[in-house]
Amino acid sequence: MAIKVPASAVISVMLALAYGSAGGCAHTDAPAGRTAESAAVSYRPAITVPALMGRQVAAAQREVHRLGLKLVPKGISPLSVCKLDEVCRIFSVRPAAGTKLPWGSPVEVGFLTTAESRFYAAHPRMPRVVGRSGAWAAVTFAPVMGLVDVSTQPGSGMAPGTDRVLFQSPDPGAPLEIGQPVKLIVGENWGGRPCGVRWWCR
Repeated sequence: MAIKVPASAVISVMLALAYGSAGGCAHTDAPAGRTAESAAVSYRPAITVPALMGRQVAAAQREVHRLGLKLVPKGISPLSVCKLDEVCRIFSVRPAAGTKLPWGSPVEVGFLTTAESRFYAAHPRMPRVVGRSGAWAAVTFAPVMGLVDVSTQPGSGMAPGTDRVLFQSPDPGAPLEIGQPVKLIVGENWGGRPCGVRWWCR
């Protein structure tokens, strides 16, 4: 003889099983206040930061992503942009290689563009800029112009229509560190005489 069970009773049992609340008791495999996703992440093994110094940014991006970390590339200035077809090299890594990190943690790397790498290779020390023209300084420091603070002032003893660097920091011959700010003051003589906020009056 077949036993008939009311449909409402079947639905009640199915809902109880689905939500784990049969008998008025709640059951869950994850700790209170944590989602299944966060619980799964917490049980992942720590990931070791790989050796990235000198590597290309694109290659480092692929490796770090494969390991389960996030690469955060940063240039030496707001003007530093690594183009898609450019070889940009990593010169700093934070945290350092060998550090253990949780899954999904960021790894910040500093990179140099091709032009910036060539600049620092050619200028391990600060060149003598004082006495040079502003145009010479602009061409020389063009690859790292985002690090150069240039100000101008009226110059004396110069031919009209000329300019000359009067001050520089760092000093000539000082070691030039990657990303180090450079300060230049350029004297200008555009004819006439210095006056007010217009600099030169005729």
